[in-house]
Amino acid sequence: MLDEVQLRRTRAKHDPLGYRLEATVWDNPDWPHAAKDLGGRMLRDDSWRQIWVFPSRAEERVNALCTRIWGTTNSAATRRATVHWNLTLQRHDEEAWLGGRLIAKRHKRDTKPTLGREVVLISGGFEPRGGYNSMPRLEPLPDTVVEIRNLPLAAAHAAADLGAVIVDTHHEDTAALRSRHEYLLTELAEVSALLRRAGAHVSAGADSGTCRCGGHTCPPDGYTISEVATLTGLNPNTIRGWCAEGSLPALRTTRGWIIAKPLPARVGRIVLVPAEPDETTASLPAQTRAELGRRHGVDPQTVRTALARAQAAHEADPTHPTPPQPVNPGAPRPRYDPVGFDRWWHGRGRKNINAN
Repeated sequence: MLDEVQLRRTRAKHDPLGYRLEATVWDNPDWPHAAKDLGGRMLRDDSWRQIWVFPSRAEERVNALCTRIWGTTNSAATRRATVHWNLTLQRHDEEAWLGGRLIAKRHKRDTKPTLGREVVLISGGFEPRGGYNSMPRLEPLPDTVVEIRNLPLAAAHAAADLGAVIVDTHHEDTAALRSRHEYLLTELAEVSALLRRAGAHVSAGADSGTCRCGGHTCPPDGYTISEVATLTGLNPNTIRGWCAEGSLPALRTTRGWIIAKPLPARVGRIVLVPAEPDETTASLPAQTRAELGRRHGVDPQTVRTALARAQAAHEADPTHPTPPQPVNPGAPRPRYDPVGFDRWWHGRGRKNINAN
């Protein structure tokens, strides 16, 4: 199957929507300037193919540009046709183009013109020489007709204005349907990944609260950085870093990161939400302050200081919550119940350990 143009989304964490558009296209003189006007940037240029990237906001206009030039935005899922074109009906310089394809080109005045991909000469021919050394010309003989195969059907209809005649319309075969099926599955996987990054609980349905991007509600429903910091007792910069690298499901808005509800139980080895006691957590052995510190991603001294200050606050004011007590009182290395410690650690509030 030909691939005049292939568009796909690739992940880009600095883009507002989390992706950028990558276009793999055939060489065409109308493409570079128009692509740059849409914010495109070329990554690679082969002898007949180019790879460009565009910001997500330009996706609709890139699709329209590809349709105008090649008659398709996805070659694998495009109906095709065969057309006949009389080259003498149009005036040509050194090249002839139709439907976004190079049909024929004379490289030098005294060289024989070469035909493009999927182009066959039906009748006629070309003059042995044409134009000048500095400006060669194609110079087709009278009634020179070429057959252009596998041209996208939309491009074939547009080519009728230049005198092209559709002689055969290809019906979609099993291979084409399979190729389209694979393309749609890939597209579905990319959209699903974007929805998961925006928050799996967000529905893609269109309602009065849905953003025009279709990926989240406005305003998005979730926690702010400061709210998660208060709930977990972690540094806001740590949470912001997790959002940026994708470890924590979050959506970036003009007002900052919005973290999806509910919070995951942990990120890596760091516990965010205390687990309810069950057969797994209830059977955990008692842990030392160093082990509890590793469990929550903090220094053991931080755990020791938090326990000491909470105990002093409780002794000064009995209404203050009682901190966890060791299960082996008087031992040189006190151990604590991890389930009870998790509940206290996440509910203690940051001010309890940051107060002087």
